[in-house]
Amino acid sequence: MTLNIIAIACFGAFFNRFRGGGGTDLLHYFGINKSFPAQKIIYSILSGLILAWGNWLFLLPAIIGVRAAISFGWGSYISGLANNRLELRGDLEFVDNLVKDFKDATLANLVALSIRGAIWGLCIAASMLEIKYLILIPLFALFFPLSYYLTRKAKDSWGLGEILFGAICWSSYFYLN
Repeated sequence: MTLNIIAIACFGAFFNRFRGGGGTDLLHYFGINKSFPAQKIIYSILSGLILAWGNWLFLLPAIIGVRAAISFGWGSYISGLANNRLELRGDLEFVDNLVKDFKDATLANLVALSIRGAIWGLCIAASMLEIKYLILIPLFALFFPLSYYLTRKAKDSWGLGEILFGAICWSSYFYLN
């Protein structure tokens, strides 16, 4: 089981980076237009397979839940964390309104990313229709901002944050099955 989780975490790290933009150049190499969200579709299908493993009735809801989870924007909070400033761009307006008056930009971005992580977990939990998946809401609320906080000073902080969260995300999916 431990080796399976490690392998799944490695795949999750790779595919979350692929989803987050690391796959656009690769897909362009195969003639797929960069504006077509192929990497997000591939990621949703693969994540859905991991989530529904052994219970294929959940495959379509899992794919839809993952696609919903990754569709909301959060880029301004990640770049704001890396640059130590609050960038309100309206990606998630209700979150912008919650954090706009914070005095500390790092704290504001961490709170915003925590809400974003909770939304990701909620989309997955709602699609899977099982109580055990509710743990993803607080888990992702904690580890989504933490992944980007730990990597914020690195040269490719955004990419490394995607890799770290992808490993946590996919190993959580696998463990719950």
